[in-house]
Amino acid sequence: MREFSLGFDATLNLPLKRFWFLVNQVDRLRAEQDLRMIQLMGSAQDGEALQLAIDNLSNEMGKVYVWQETNTPKEIRIDPVSGLDPEFDRAGLRALKPLSELREGHVA
Repeated sequence: MREFSLGFDATLNLPLKRFWFLVNQVDRLRAEQDLRMIQLMGSAQDGEALQLAIDNLSNEMGKVYVWQETNTPKEIRIDPVSGLDPEFDRAGLRALKPLSELREGHVA
């Protein structure tokens, strides 16, 4: 297992959502490690107890999400004259609209 550590100051400077995301990963990682150990020791355990422990640890592990940075802008710029976002792809949206209507059965 790969070790990950942050210094105290770096931890304090994390955005709040990212901090809680990392805190919630601790139980998930511990459950994953325990699940592996139980699978190794499973042959010496009662079948029902083993299945219950596996189910509980799998529940604790939860879903795995991959954090991927994107290049999306952090703010929307609005054109003061039109009141619209100049970077928004309106032509692309108009091109998709007929496809959506066709799928919903609105267009013959």
